[in-house]
Amino acid sequence: MAPPASSFRIYCISESGSARFERAKARIESLGAEFVHVPAIRPTVMSPAYDGAEMRRSWGCDMKLAELGCFLAHRSAWQRIVAQERGPVVVVEDDIGFKPEAAAAIRSVVAKMPRADFVSLYSDWQRHLLRSTEVGGGVRIGIPSSTGNTTVAYAIGPEGARALLKGSETITRPVDGYLVRGWVHGVRGLHCRPFPCLHDDGGKSMIGVRISPPAEGFGKLVRVCSALKDSTLKRLHTLACLARSFP
Repeated sequence: MAPPASSFRIYCISESGSARFERAKARIESLGAEFVHVPAIRPTVMSPAYDGAEMRRSWGCDMKLAELGCFLAHRSAWQRIVAQERGPVVVVEDDIGFKPEAAAAIRSVVAKMPRADFVSLYSDWQRHLLRSTEVGGGVRIGIPSSTGNTTVAYAIGPEGARALLKGSETITRPVDGYLVRGWVHGVRGLHCRPFPCLHDDGGKSMIGVRISPPAEGFGKLVRVCSALKDSTLKRLHTLACLARSFP
């Protein structure tokens, strides 16, 4: 039986029994939220669903296995949301931290966000909101000038999760890079202001640093063109988001 749409549930991607699992669980429960565990995935071989052509054009290398595992874990969360939820919930990674006012802010976002969108609750950059609305207590959600590449914490409902699943049947890049490509999956990415969440990884990413090998000649030209294409599509998608009704 699915819980009421008004419930406050947080799906946390983590490895059961790890120190990060225990820390994230305690932090989530301290908010008065229901902790829902999404097991971390540690693949040992690349998935048949992976197509590395885009990564090799833009980065000159393939995804790492840890990046694939992260993507598959988020897909697992989206599958459960589609199957079990009737309204928006929150998805976090286990290096999540919360500001003192986080509980009230997240409750307001989950209660009032557009059901087909997702809302970033943390971003690596503070993007300007081109259009926004207050959801309560001085908290606003809105359309950012550019969506930040992070999947540390976001709110999403079954409608958005279903679209993300459909758009990622073939995996072409890490999940944070996929989530910002709204022109691929069709889900509008919003930002919350102020962000109620923190990225508390202690400077030690479980995925590690991706190093792009140097490129020269035609290979370098391919990378530049790939970056220009993505930048253009991102700006066109932002304009398309503004053209849609909001909130």
